[in-house]
Amino acid sequence: METIGPKVYIHLDRCKSNFENIQKKVSDCALLCVVKANGYGHGSIAIAKSIANYANVKFAVFSIGEALELRDSSIENDIIAFSRIQPDYIDVAYKNNIILNLSSLDDIQNIKSYILKTGRCPRYHIKFETGMTRLGVEVEDAKLFYEKITKELIIHPEGIYTHFATADEGDLSYAKKQLKKFKEVVDLAKNYKIKYKYVHCSNSGAILNLRESYFNMVRVGMLLYGALPSGEVQNNISINPVMSFCGSI
Repeated sequence: METIGPKVYIHLDRCKSNFENIQKKVSDCALLCVVKANGYGHGSIAIAKSIANYANVKFAVFSIGEALELRDSSIENDIIAFSRIQPDYIDVAYKNNIILNLSSLDDIQNIKSYILKTGRCPRYHIKFETGMTRLGVEVEDAKLFYEKITKELIIHPEGIYTHFATADEGDLSYAKKQLKKFKEVVDLAKNYKIKYKYVHCSNSGAILNLRESYFNMVRVGMLLYGALPSGEVQNNISINPVMSFCGSI
């Protein structure tokens, strides 16, 4: 007798419901939905298509290659790539309307070189390192960074952001220190008349735990897929797992 193997089911209706409930929680904030790593194994294209038509929806991936997969599948929403800028891919990003991640002083030089060759400047967000110890401009370099942007790049950043290290923990003291540093560099940009549209630092943990970190955009990853970022956060949003496993006993 033939046995039926185990199966994984992706419930796109639950993804839509999760999205709608998160949107209610964060009010008018734009939602930057993280679909990197093939949508955390849920299928980035299917997930993106299920929510692409909602208002204020943008997508985040890690690599330019992941962004191109979405573009090749007719996803027209804004897409930001979190990886460090690779000079060979700047033109690809520009031609496919992919937003880049400026995270070091070297990135400014790479963009400047591209501008000198083409007369074009890609869209970009600035990432500041406030304590996550990943990619990001050091807060101490913010003044120099802003000065170089205003002098050397054609367009201003579309966004300024950082990433919390511990916003999904019960003790929020470290996250609040990061938030304080981040607010300082955001305010500093005004001194250089830098015009930006979005400010974002909230991840799934901060959406649940740290209301004062919302600004005008939040990044949502695990919550979108119906999972809590840790056992230390209180679930105050109605979400359901988008993935389920079924098999014969």
